[in-house]
Amino acid sequence: MAALPDRRRDVTKLTRRRDKEAAREKWSILYRDVVVGSIGLRKGVPNHADQWEWKCGFYPGSDRSTGGPAATFDDRRAGFEAAWGALLPTLTEADFQAWRDHRDWIARKQAMWDRGEKLPSQQPSSLMRCPYGATFDSHRPAESQIHTPHHLRCAKAQRNSTMKMKEDRRWADPEEAARRIMEHARALEPIRDRPDLH
Repeated sequence: MAALPDRRRDVTKLTRRRDKEAAREKWSILYRDVVVGSIGLRKGVPNHADQWEWKCGFYPGSDRSTGGPAATFDDRRAGFEAAWGALLPTLTEADFQAWRDHRDWIARKQAMWDRGEKLPSQQPSSLMRCPYGATFDSHRPAESQIHTPHHLRCAKAQRNSTMKMKEDRRWADPEEAARRIMEHARALEPIRDRPDLH
C-alpha cells in the first residue's frame, strides 16, 4: 500500500456538511469525499458543562479515533484540527477506499430494501455442499441422491469420533444390564410382607 503524499498542511482541504438527521446541531467533517469526523452539540450534559464535542477518525479505514469536549466553536475546531494533523500522515489511500467501499455497500443494500428485495444472505437456499466439495441443489433428487452416502458417511464418522468412550460402558450389553437389574430386584424386600409399612 502506497502512502499518501505529505499532507501536513492539508487541513485546509477539510470541508463540513450539516448532518440533517441529527437531533442536535452536528456537522460532518469531510476530507475529499470521506467523512473523517464530526463536530456538534453534546447530548445529555448539564448546562454548566462544555456543550460542544469533536470526534476525529472514521470506520472502516482508520483504526483509531479521538475526540473530546469543547467550550466554544473555536476550541472544538482547534481540537479536531490538531487530531487530524496527527492522524492524516498515518493514513494511506487504501484506508480512504475502505470507507468508500463500505459507504457504497450500505447504499446498495438500502436501495435493495427500498425496492422490496432481499439480500442474497436473506434468501433461503436449497444449495448444499458435499463433504467432498461439490455444490448441489438438495431439492432436486437427481442431484442430491449421489451425495447422500457422502453425508451419511461423514455424519457417522463424526458421531463415532465424538461419542468414543475411554472405557467400556457397564450397561452397554443388554444381557448384562438385565442381569444387574434382576440382582437389584432380588435384593429388595417386598413391601406387602411388611405390615408396619401399610
